[in-house]
Amino acid sequence: MTLGQYIKQLRQQRALSQPQLASQMTVEQSYLSKLENDHSIPSNEVFRKLLAALDLDLGSFMQGVAEQGDKHSLTQIPDIEAWYQNLDKHKLARRRSWILMALVCISLGCALFTVAIARSFCLNASMNTTPMES
Repeated sequence: MTLGQYIKQLRQQRALSQPQLASQMTVEQSYLSKLENDHSIPSNEVFRKLLAALDLDLGSFMQGVAEQGDKHSLTQIPDIEAWYQNLDKHKLARRRSWILMALVCISLGCALFTVAIARSFCLNASMNTTPMES
């Protein structure tokens, strides 16, 4: 789904006509038509007006379009580009956490294995020694 298709879908879900939504956004109806037909990318200011007119926050808007939308065209809008960058930072932080937990588990496993081998070696050594006769 393109950005324009998504804007149109949101408008129709709210039972708004193009002139009604354009009026709420304080843009020309012809400009809204260009947005819905993917002939134009909104400026950040117009995008914020769209979110306000549809009573959406950026996160809610992106939930519907992020996976299906064309990331390249979406990131031409600074607020969406910042949203994607923030998402990437969170993904990277999550990956780092998983890697750290894996390293801790591997280290703990190695330490337990070493202790088990050392105990086994000590146990075998004590069984193989005979008490000295006086």
